[in-house]
Amino acid sequence: MELSMPTFHQVRDFVHRLCGLFIPDDKHYLVRQRLEKLVVERAGGDFAAFAELLVENPSIELQEQIIAAITTNETSFFRDNHPFDAFRDTILLGLAKEVVRRRVKGENRPVRIWSAGSSTGQEAYSLAIIIREFVLAGMVPGVSLSDFSLLATDISAKVIDQARRGVFSEMEMCRGLSEDSRQKYFVRDGDEWKIQDNLRDMVEFRKVNLLSPFGTFGVFDLIFCRNVLIYFDTRTKKTILTRLHDSLSGQGMLIIGSAENLYGVGNLFEPAHLGAATVYRKHTPIK
Repeated sequence: MELSMPTFHQVRDFVHRLCGLFIPDDKHYLVRQRLEKLVVERAGGDFAAFAELLVENPSIELQEQIIAAITTNETSFFRDNHPFDAFRDTILLGLAKEVVRRRVKGENRPVRIWSAGSSTGQEAYSLAIIIREFVLAGMVPGVSLSDFSLLATDISAKVIDQARRGVFSEMEMCRGLSEDSRQKYFVRDGDEWKIQDNLRDMVEFRKVNLLSPFGTFGVFDLIFCRNVLIYFDTRTKKTILTRLHDSLSGQGMLIIGSAENLYGVGNLFEPAHLGAATVYRKHTPIK
């Protein structure tokens, strides 16, 4: 199926406007491969005709289909380990102490954690497992599960629906999840595994496009935005990072992917090393 460079640029520019994903010319083949089935269904296999559909006010359904086809949803439980080790060993204790400090000050608001670009939910559920085990172990007396709020978002309605269901294949279960966690938090259902309700209910899932303003979400104490920024150009990345910065509490932290960096975005964050992980604390200039 032929995809000329001018047509590729039309499609690429539409995808960029739609979800911020930047696709360089050397990824021409990727667009052809991932959209091929959709082009057959929608335009009889003619990429030029498909590109015209994108000009003519494409439906929400078509936009969702393009997002589902073009975005990368690579994820796994406890992916890369180090950020989760830092969360378990250091960050979570600080957040629990923050709960106590707020309570002393008469502020009964939970610690809020956001998994941005959560795909099918493994990252958010990994955080939920750590929080649940921390609380049940009584690490900080008086702190309960209700003192933590977990939001997980993704641009794809398809993967958010899957995440919300909490059903995973045997292959997905084998990637990063210990046998102990499998037995404690999942129930086998034929060839699939379903997460237990008490863990699934800890996470709120929403469809969110990071290109859209998200100030109405309120303030977060910790944001995981891992292996997301790598797909954006510098301008888009800076816009999103500025919004993430504004969405963090005064002492809030951001965790990004190991292959990502914050070069070119000014002094919004200050890096800190926690074991083998690097986290970024919100930088607030002294006035």
